[in-house]
Amino acid sequence: MPHPPGDAAEQSRSDGLQNLLALAVALLADERGISIEQVRERLWRPPPLIDAPSSGPRLLRLKGLKAKIGFSEAMIYRWVAAGTFPKPQKIGYGSVWLESDIDAWIAARLAEREDRQ
Repeated sequence: MPHPPGDAAEQSRSDGLQNLLALAVALLADERGISIEQVRERLWRPPPLIDAPSSGPRLLRLKGLKAKIGFSEAMIYRWVAAGTFPKPQKIGYGSVWLESDIDAWIAARLAEREDRQ
């Protein structure tokens, strides 16, 4: 019969796995002649960015676009409908924006702001 989550048996298994991982890291460090910290740095690198191609135009999905410009999805699509914001490009089932178009839009907004001041 399975043990309920959080019980002593599950904690013991978790501790055992952590000890096994620590031993594996130590053995790898010893085998390679490097420190345990160097092994950890090599093993736990952040994952590569999916939306960041190595060459060619950079594409932004809606989440990345919202993070870049700081406006909501509703506002972005309102501007697209009004013709004051770059239209998304269809790729497969999704939509993306060219980062260069967004950068140009931002630059134009900043220039407008400077002209008004």
